[in-house]
Amino acid sequence: MGRLLFSIAVFAFGVEHLVFAGSAADSMFPWVLGLPAWNCAFGALLVALSIGIGIRRRAPLAASVLGMALFLYALLLYVPRIAAHLRGPGRWTSIFGVGSPSLQQASSWP
Repeated sequence: MGRLLFSIAVFAFGVEHLVFAGSAADSMFPWVLGLPAWNCAFGALLVALSIGIGIRRRAPLAASVLGMALFLYALLLYVPRIAAHLRGPGRWTSIFGVGSPSLQQASSWP
């Protein structure tokens, strides 16, 4: 049951990336090219991985790829932001909100 609920949540995040690809690209970080294609690619990846996990088709591989994708997402988007503001406590806590990047951008972006 947990595997199915987890895959539904990842599927929902993937669909969210696909639906809001254009509007989210405008508020991207300066060091990332703000193209809707990046959001669409990440959304399609999330949808594909959620289906793989949900139907147990190569679930260990899909879970590993999902973990690596989320790790790279945090590494490429949040670590440069933290390094630029080492003394600002708000930047250090923003990496823990990777699950809600749009809320983090809205609340802590200068």
